[in-house]
Amino acid sequence: MAPNVKRVIAIDVSDKMLERTRARCKEMGITNVEYVLTGGEDFGPVANDSIDFFFSFDVFVHIALEDSFPYAHEMARVLRPGGRGVCHYAINSVPDAWDRIEQNNQWYRGSAHTLGQYYYFSPEVLRRMYERCGLRVFEMHQEWAYCTAVFEKPSIDIVTRLESLLWELLNAGTDDDARRERCCKELQAMPDRLREAIGPLIEKIRAGKDLYARSDAILQLRRIWRGL
Repeated sequence: MAPNVKRVIAIDVSDKMLERTRARCKEMGITNVEYVLTGGEDFGPVANDSIDFFFSFDVFVHIALEDSFPYAHEMARVLRPGGRGVCHYAINSVPDAWDRIEQNNQWYRGSAHTLGQYYYFSPEVLRRMYERCGLRVFEMHQEWAYCTAVFEKPSIDIVTRLESLLWELLNAGTDDDARRERCCKELQAMPDRLREAIGPLIEKIRAGKDLYARSDAILQLRRIWRGL
């Protein structure tokens, strides 16, 4: 991937894995990779609205819903409006998945063994999780016990920002009065942002005497309003 893009940010909770990646990239002459060590809760110093594409494979199959959901919010945070992502999960909605669950059931029961344990979702749960973060899932590729979700952050990210503010207000950090007030003021300003976004589309609809001339504006308005 690195030779085909301007910059890659490699994120991991393991310093050892980052060092192995660094050594491999050095050996291959790849110089456009940044290495970010995180504490396993977020994407750390990666800036808001700063990346065009997010990719994760064979990681979230091992992460429970309660931790996957905050990470989905982090994907929404770091993606630029219009940015896309691909993320890989284990699913429980196909027979092959239940074969695997049955084969490994006794091994994992009672938290006796956790290394390599899978956490299973359904495609519907994944879709709802991403939409809860203001991200639109437009493809889901299912294979064996896996589902790869392809999603995007809307180019007009009003709903994404709304969900981000609500998520922030649900966290302990907003016990701080100043931080909570900042979130509330931005929430109060959201209707103005919405009016600015849909105003030009409404004018196009108003002036569009031909059905096909106004249908594109109608579709755009619906997506902005619903965040999809």
